[in-house]
Amino acid sequence: METLSPTRKSLLNLLSRFELTSDQATRWFNPENRPQAQGTAISDDILISNPYLITDWDEAGIKETPIALVTIDRGLFPIVK
Repeated sequence: METLSPTRKSLLNLLSRFELTSDQATRWFNPENRPQAQGTAISDDILISNPYLITDWDEAGIKETPIALVTIDRGLFPIVK
């Protein structure tokens, strides 16, 4: 089994905070499945530094289930009771 780099682990940890379907999580965890932003590949570091870009760049979500802004919000700022 291949060991994940610290960056890949950080991305996996980040994505796990959001309520994503398995298709959505796979789409964003695998770099080859991600959409391109203005012809440029979207790196793990970009997603980690600003996960809100996922909602802007989720082109596949137009045909399938889009990732909503509130999904990212709830993952980053969960309600604490």
